[in-house]
Amino acid sequence: MDILREASLGCPADLLQRGPPVAAVFKDVYAAWVPACRRVTANTFSSELTELVANTMLVQRISSINAVSVMCKEINLGADVDDVSPAVGKDERLGSKLLQAGVGFGGSCFEKDIRNLAYLAKELHLDINEDQRQRFARRVVRELNGSLRGKKIVILGFTFKDGTNDTRNSIAVHVIKDLASEMRQEIAVFDPGCAAADILEEVRRIGLSTVQMERVKISAGWRWCIRGPSAACILTPWRQFHGRGLGNRPTRPAKTAKSGAHVFAARGPDGSLRELSILEIE
Repeated sequence: MDILREASLGCPADLLQRGPPVAAVFKDVYAAWVPACRRVTANTFSSELTELVANTMLVQRISSINAVSVMCKEINLGADVDDVSPAVGKDERLGSKLLQAGVGFGGSCFEKDIRNLAYLAKELHLDINEDQRQRFARRVVRELNGSLRGKKIVILGFTFKDGTNDTRNSIAVHVIKDLASEMRQEIAVFDPGCAAADILEEVRRIGLSTVQMERVKISAGWRWCIRGPSAACILTPWRQFHGRGLGNRPTRPAKTAKSGAHVFAARGPDGSLRELSILEIE
């Protein structure tokens, strides 16, 4: 994939201001041998960051399969990386590329880009998975004028993914813990894939106070759950919560949780928090 910068570093100031037209010219140049589906236009920093991220992810695959090869040899239980690698590659989410164990990676770009991205992460004090959950909770509070006092928050989806009843280490339990520290009126939770008793048991494990636990209400049905909320947070993308796909407006009329209520999706196509205008319950 070729990233076409809107303006290149080192160009005169007047040319930098004409970034998009310059990118259009380069698109025409690349069109001779690069298909349109593989051309992306981005600003300068996005294009630079793309290179860092792409090379780092490639190195992660190489390093991971090499680590597996060491495990196979050192554990000495008969596992063979040449069996593990093709089996892992059958997973459509992963694919089979760069899953061959070897002697590591070389070249100047990989090492340089890893160090650059690691430096950025260190400077930002990132613990990605935990930070993402905390940022989500903070965003909900911020969108509701900085306070949950006296407000009802709905959590739709508690399992760690749709299509399962497994609630272990789900996103929802961490978000509930963060939101519970606010003086909200109530946190109502509903998931169509698991029993209310299982949800309650998992919530009890996160160490909420007695008062906080009293304000967490587990619902066996969605109708009671969505009565009068200030916000609804979709934390598991069950299809019944939002039309055909998370973040997409349903194609038929939808029932709203409440006029003026905020509806948040935990994961948009780009992984970011998205505010949705409607909530559909089938």
